[in-house]
Amino acid sequence: METERYRLALFSGSDEAHLRQQIAAAGYQDGDRLTVDLQAPCRTYLVYRGQEDWCRQTDPTARLPVCRVGKPGKTLFLFPGNGIHQKNMLATLRQVSPYFEQTLGELAALAKPYTPVELLDETQENPLVNQLRVYASELAIAGFWTRLGCPPDAVIGHSMGEYAAAVCAGYLSPADGFFLLAKRDALMQEMVPHALAAAETTPDRILQLGQNGGIPLEIAGYNAPEVVTVCCPGSQLHQLNQLCKEAGIRLSIINPDHGGHYSGLEQGAARLAALTAQVPFHKPLRQMLSTVCPDGSCAPAEPAYWGAHMCRPVQFQQALDMVQKETLGRVIDLGVSPVLLSMAMKNLGNLRCAWIPTVRAGRNYRRYILDAVGTAFLSGVCIPPDALDSGGSLTMKG
Repeated sequence: METERYRLALFSGSDEAHLRQQIAAAGYQDGDRLTVDLQAPCRTYLVYRGQEDWCRQTDPTARLPVCRVGKPGKTLFLFPGNGIHQKNMLATLRQVSPYFEQTLGELAALAKPYTPVELLDETQENPLVNQLRVYASELAIAGFWTRLGCPPDAVIGHSMGEYAAAVCAGYLSPADGFFLLAKRDALMQEMVPHALAAAETTPDRILQLGQNGGIPLEIAGYNAPEVVTVCCPGSQLHQLNQLCKEAGIRLSIINPDHGGHYSGLEQGAARLAALTAQVPFHKPLRQMLSTVCPDGSCAPAEPAYWGAHMCRPVQFQQALDMVQKETLGRVIDLGVSPVLLSMAMKNLGNLRCAWIPTVRAGRNYRRYILDAVGTAFLSGVCIPPDALDSGGSLTMKG
């Protein structure tokens, strides 16, 4: 059976009329070269299926996403945490293109010393290998965007996503990221089992609710003005959920069996910091906006940073406060589920920038990635000529 194939065609012109004239007159045939003027001020793109002439499958007079390109602006990458893990996520990503097949294979080889379960054998799961799969997927997606001509100017990682962000920023090697994540997992030992949940309310209100109910709560993450992650003893999770229902607060369970980013992990955090001293850190290539110390009081190149990362709350909201909003051109979520994008929107407000999810679980990854690339093109990213095949389109083959 022939593998379904999607293609992306990029068009630009001096104005919208010129743009539509090009599309209508292109007579685009598979194998033809489309001239793409990357400096022109008006752009659009088409994603279509199959190997035939796109004109036979797309009405050129239909409404198209047309964008007048101004200053391209800067790029911010968002790296989500372990909560985005999906069944067969790597197998699906590997089918997108030869790049993903090769890159994930190389990352699987680096992960081999740290897990008895093969990274690419997704018939088997355990908490550690699932974390490593999320980490590998985000590194591969970050590499894809960078090769495409859209490297980040700054990166932010949420919880475990900070490890992939640190690699993308240049602080860590991919192999050292696997090493640290494996050590971190082994040291996440709790004296009292805790649970993690997300509450759609303010930190003060949820803490007061816990205090009134006799539940020892800690804020594990400041995500948006009225979205926080909380950590409580697992035995009292049901009670907390009931109190939230009565108060009209939406509570979503993240992990009923294990806590994170709270003071009960301080002993393991100290040991992780000591182990991190074995890792060589490098001069960063780009800015990493810290969710551990947004004020810059500690740095990712310090072993103590990664110990603090384990037992301190995630300050995602505060990290986004450090973004230079006036220069931002696009925000790209690198997760297989773009959970950070909506939180970034809540924090950054009505910014006139492109909000780009790379992929979305349950959707056709190839089609979704091509749409993401098209959106980046509309926002001013100059896709390099060598990213286009002989048909003037980026082809993702299974």
